[in-house]
Amino acid sequence: VNADSLLLDDRAGIVAITEFGNGGNIELQIENDILLKNQSQISTTANQIGQGGNIAIDTTLLTALNNSDITANAGDSFGGQIAIAAQGVFGTEIRDSLTPQSDITATSKLGAEFDGVVEIDLSNADPIGETIELPTGFINAKQEIVSSCQIGRDNTFVVTGKGGIAPSPQEYLRGQNILQDWRLSMDNGQLIIDNEQLSTNNEPSAILEAERWIVNQKGIVELVASSGTSDRLWLNAMKCSA
Repeated sequence: VNADSLLLDDRAGIVAITEFGNGGNIELQIENDILLKNQSQISTTANQIGQGGNIAIDTTLLTALNNSDITANAGDSFGGQIAIAAQGVFGTEIRDSLTPQSDITATSKLGAEFDGVVEIDLSNADPIGETIELPTGFINAKQEIVSSCQIGRDNTFVVTGKGGIAPSPQEYLRGQNILQDWRLSMDNGQLIIDNEQLSTNNEPSAILEAERWIVNQKGIVELVASSGTSDRLWLNAMKCSA
């Protein structure tokens, strides 16, 4: 068969099947594509005594779908030969026996040592035609980053509570005293922190940077910075300004 394209659909077939004797030979020269659909077949099977025939396919694309088979099987003799030359083969593959999928087989009921030969040659594929040209320009990373927001006045950084994380998103947080009032106390206009008094006023204080962290006797992590009055100033009580 010589043609531009070949379509086999709805149990259609090109067959050279025999009950007794060797299977016939099929040669397909299809310039563009071959499509097999819905249990169609290309077959040179010899069902009983006799060798499977030979199948030679030369095309651009070969596609087999919906349990469509290419077979050169044999019953009580040797399987035939299947030679496929194409740029691409889709929807089917070589198997040791027929399945509900699309198959390419050249088997024998006598066993694997009597199986025929299946060869698929994809050396005519054109890798250059499938190559995607990469862009030559580079991305400027600075243009991909959004500028940060300006720091406002009277910001605070507070670490309070004992909290915790549930073992998984599907479980409730378990434990004692999940919510606890850790707000800082006021006494006569004075802010009391760690048994020391820091006077408060309306003027914003300077931002102090944490120099280290410690674990107190209660096992709580504290961010601390040096100051003129105490070496243990809790940063969660500091009032930040721009």
